Parts: sequence; C-alpha cells; structure tokens
Amino acid sequence: MSSHEPLPTFPVGSGAQPLPDTPDLASWGRRVGAYVVDSVLGLVAAILITRAAGHQDPLSVLHFHVVNGKKQLVPIGTKLVFFYVVSGATQILYTLGFLTSRWRATLGMRWFGILLARESDLGQVGSAQVAGRTGLYPGLSSVVQVILPIVSLLVFVDLLWPLWDPRNQTLHDKVAGTVVLRQVTGR
Repeated sequence: MSSHEPLPTFPVGSGAQPLPDTPDLASWGRRVGAYVVDSVLGLVAAILITRAAGHQDPLSVLHFHVVNGKKQLVPIGTKLVFFYVVSGATQILYTLGFLTSRWRATLGMRWFGILLARESDLGQVGSAQVAGRTGLYPGLSSVVQVILPIVSLLVFVDLLWPLWDPRNQTLHDKVAGTVVLRQVTGR
C-alpha cells in the first residue's frame, strides 16, 4: 500500500465538476502540443550544435558521392549518430533544467498551461525523479533509435498511452510516479 491518497476521479457523463481546489489532469491534446513544441525546440538546438561542431546538415540523411564516374547514394552514418547523441543530450538537459525549476514545466508545457507533479502529493518533482523520467523518455529514445528502430514504436505507444489511462499518464509517468496537471490561472 502506498502512503498517499490517489487523485480524485469523477464519474464520466454524470455532469459532476471537479472542486475548485482539485487540480485537473492535463489533457492528451495539451500534452501532445507541448511535446511538439519541445521537440521542435530540441531539434533546432541539436541542428545548431551539430552544425557548429562541423558536421553536415543532419536533416540530409543521405549524400551523393561520385565513385568511378557514377553518382552513388551513400548514407551519412556516423554524422547521423552524432546528431542523435546531441539530440538526446540536448533534450535531457533541456527537460531536466526546466522540470526541476520552480516552473515545473518546459517551455512547451508552459505554453500549453501544464506542469509536472509528483503523483503522491502533487508537489514538485525531485531532481532524481525528473532524471529518471527524462532518461526514460526523450534521452533514451533519441539515442537508442539509432540502434533499435523498435524504440520508435515504443515512443509512439508511450505518447498514445494517456488516451486510455484514467490518470492521463504516459508509461514514463507511471514508472517515475508523476502526473501532468493543468495550471490553474487567476488565483
């Protein structure tokens, strides 16, 4: 048994409204919107870092070379791996920095009015818990996709998980013991 009370649940279709002091769980749409914004920000940062490090444009996965007078398509290989490593490291640092701040949200999460909380008491999530949650999702998925393409499928399933979960949690939320809440404004 856990030492915390679960989040309140409300009957579907009964017209019951949550009490004013009860936090609302973030909707799937808000979470996906925040994810897209954060992904674009991370992608731009990773591209800039990769280019600054002297690597070819990481968005160009294939490159033409002339071999024996014939144009041949050759994959970039190590440059793409470098991009994935930079992308993963950038996402980890970005997410860790913002989720452990007083905001408890990344820039995308702030834009969509959501924040991260401990599942047990809805308080601020500690650094170790955020590191575990972040390592499971953006970090590990960015780096491991190079080795195991099946991870892309797992990332997709993780992103869809809140659609059928009663607490709108992703798999990485469940493992880390976190929930994402709508921010209450006007107080």
